[in-house]
Amino acid sequence: MIRRLLCVAMLATAVSCRGPGERVPEGSVAAALTAASARGAGARVVLADVADAAWQRVYVFGPYTPADVISRCLGRSALLLTQGIESRDDANLLVFQFPDAPPQAIMVPRQAGDFAPEALRRGYSRRDAVFVVRRPPPGTWGNLAPAAGSATRCS
Repeated sequence: MIRRLLCVAMLATAVSCRGPGERVPEGSVAAALTAASARGAGARVVLADVADAAWQRVYVFGPYTPADVISRCLGRSALLLTQGIESRDDANLLVFQFPDAPPQAIMVPRQAGDFAPEALRRGYSRRDAVFVVRRPPPGTWGNLAPAAGSATRCS
């Protein structure tokens, strides 16, 4: 019995422990967006530099994004990742996809940096996940727009 409990404890520890660079540190994205926003228009945020984990794509969803949109972008299992974004106004949701691990969802407060409408509901490769700080044009919002590059639109 004790041996079985030790095995269970070791397995739980192995599953919960993450090596360096395996997941995106929760506060790193918000801190980078806050710093770029403070630098002002033209400042860039390169998510591959901020989140050095082995992610392949990141999807950006804004406030009130319906769960079915997220599901169409990421598959049915994505419903577990929504973190209530469909009824929230205070945050954006970033979902990082990894080659050999489950996706990771991170809520980023809009006060750290607010993604522009043209940045939302899109998937970005590591190379294309670059955002530039701007002053929102009249009639719109969001101080973070995608820099040149391609993104997969999903809606």
